[in-house]
Amino acid sequence: LPVRQQGELARTVMDEFPNTNVILLGGREDAARNKEIAAIAGPGIIETPTEDGLRKRILYTDLADAVVTGDSLGMHIAIALRKQIVVWFGVTCPQEIDLYGRGDKILARVNCSPCWKRACDMEVKCYDMVDRGEVLGSLRRIHGTWLAERAGAPAGRHGAGAPHAYFSR
Repeated sequence: LPVRQQGELARTVMDEFPNTNVILLGGREDAARNKEIAAIAGPGIIETPTEDGLRKRILYTDLADAVVTGDSLGMHIAIALRKQIVVWFGVTCPQEIDLYGRGDKILARVNCSPCWKRACDMEVKCYDMVDRGEVLGSLRRIHGTWLAERAGAPAGRHGAGAPHAYFSR
């Protein structure tokens, strides 16, 4: 998803689920992108440090109840940590990724996907054609599951506290 769409999606999640923490993840290469997303999303979004390295990124991801990401390292970390996940696909192949029943794959609505190209000469890029509404619909379903699973759960790390939705590239 383009930066603008990610920022707007984060704002929508914070507005629709006011007790949900929306947290941006990423490495050094994502610092500027995360700042842009945070500026678009506005107050309430949490930026994690991008210079802390992979181990800390894994720890931040482990705090999540749901992760929203493209086909990236963040996706693989979330899958390994058995997180609920919403993944969008454009240039890569969704059939090669197994979410193990813990999430949804959102596909770009373009004829050229997957192309595996690092650079694209198309006027409209595939990641521009990922339906933000589908991503939000998946988050709504995950949020409902989260609430049902935690009804009556003891307070604690994954107990009765606020859910965390993490956005990664």
